[in-house]
Amino acid sequence: MFIDSFFDTFEKRSHFVYLVFIITSIIFSLLEIIVGLNLLTINTYDEILDLVNQSYLQCSFFGRNSLFLLNIQVFEITEFIYNLLYNIQFHEKIYFIGMILCLFTRNKKIGIINIITLISIFIFIIIIFLNAINSTSVYHLVSYIHIIGYGLIFIYLILMVIHIIQFIKTFNGYLEALKVEVIIEEGN
Repeated sequence: MFIDSFFDTFEKRSHFVYLVFIITSIIFSLLEIIVGLNLLTINTYDEILDLVNQSYLQCSFFGRNSLFLLNIQVFEITEFIYNLLYNIQFHEKIYFIGMILCLFTRNKKIGIINIITLISIFIFIIIIFLNAINSTSVYHLVSYIHIIGYGLIFIYLILMVIHIIQFIKTFNGYLEALKVEVIIEEGN
């Protein structure tokens, strides 16, 4: 069958699954960049409060957790970790599973880069929010929100470039794998 020819070898299947993962990574990165850009537009306390009602923030993993951090008065690490794990949506769980699976394939570098990036941005956001909780004015709070916006944009732009380069390499590998034709012989 024609469709089977796209998946009839391990090489083709692994390239295809990895392409889907990379496309998903690019979409998640783009969403986080949009969140970062929107954080840069905040200038007043009213805009901070309006931010809570924005639907695009609910789609973003870091957006949801940033909203949680904006709404707390006292930072407790156990409450933050519980909220972090509780707020992971189904598609993000699939993405994280894909990221972990990349560690066990020939694409270990991209899995390691993703995990290091996520851990570093978690640490970055926690440090900024710990400082933001102690801010004495709206101006300082807005400054911290802008720092988070710049951080999201910077980190996810770098990650997106890495993913685009990886996509091109993987797509070329998939095209090479498609050149292999499997011939099934019928037995007597």
